[in-house]
Amino acid sequence: MFEYGNVTRMLREQGITLAALADELGVKPATISNVTAGRSKSYPVQVAIAEKLKTTVEALWPGQVRLRRNRAEISRKVVSAAKQRTL
Repeated sequence: MFEYGNVTRMLREQGITLAALADELGVKPATISNVTAGRSKSYPVQVAIAEKLKTTVEALWPGQVRLRRNRAEISRKVVSAAKQRTL
């Protein structure tokens, strides 16, 4: 069965801290913590986490429905910005 704590554990196993990911994405560490724990939904942050873990948002947070069609575009911009910061 899916447990939200697994996302944080999976990140940790990859050597990725919530603070480092937050810094990379330009968000507060609390945002990352809340998303990984399932307390809030930020599709762009979920996409970035899924990409870091080489999986999909659906695999990490099953059953969630995207509310707006343009969120995919927003998430691509966030991920693109994050990748540019690491270059």
